[in-house]
Amino acid sequence: MGYYMNSMNCSFALKKENVKAAWESIKNLLQEKKEIGWTSWESIKNCCSFEEVMAECGWEVYINEKGDYDAIIFINEKASNDIVILNAIAPYVEPNSYIQMQGEDGEIWRWVFEDGKVKEIYPTILWN
Repeated sequence: MGYYMNSMNCSFALKKENVKAAWESIKNLLQEKKEIGWTSWESIKNCCSFEEVMAECGWEVYINEKGDYDAIIFINEKASNDIVILNAIAPYVEPNSYIQMQGEDGEIWRWVFEDGKVKEIYPTILWN
C-alpha cells in the first residue's frame, strides 16, 4: 500500500554555505533514529555528497552555477516520512521556499519552509 504523490513545482533555495550543515542534520537524524520511512542510516552512512543523501531520502536537488541549490523534486513514488527529512534541513533552507505536491487523489498542498521548520498548507480553490 502507500500514498502516491509527485512534485508539481517549487521555489527552493539552499545557499552553498548552509549545505554542509543540512547534510549533517540529515545524517544525525538518521544515525539517531536508524530508519525513517524508506531511508535508513545504513543507506546513507557512506554517501559522499548532499545530493547522494537527498537521493537516498527520495529527493533530487539541483545546484546552480553559484553552488547554491535552487530546486528540489520528489523522486520516489510513494509518500513516507518526507516531512521529517524536510524538517531536518529546514533550518538551513531560505525562508518562504516551498515544494508543491499532488497526491494520487488530486489533493494539492505545499510544504513551506518558515522559521526553521516545514509547514504543510492547502489551497483554497475558488470557481468564478
